[in-house]
Amino acid sequence: MESVSKADLAARLLEYLSEVEATGEPLIVTDNGLPVLKVVPIFRRESTHVLFADVRGKLTWREAPDATTQNEWSDV
Repeated sequence: MESVSKADLAARLLEYLSEVEATGEPLIVTDNGLPVLKVVPIFRRESTHVLFADVRGKLTWREAPDATTQNEWSDV
């Protein structure tokens, strides 16, 4: 997590905002060396291929994915 002073942020605001948006990494803003703000992206646009790449080929189905789940829930 990168940190930047308020003065440096003011001088290069658009550059820092573009970096946060592109990388998805938060930015900590400091005042006299103390953290005062955290800039984070609201959402990150990634395809499902990227999001689930680490589990692809590792999942196994124990039954049909569209099977009923009524037996798993107690009567409410």
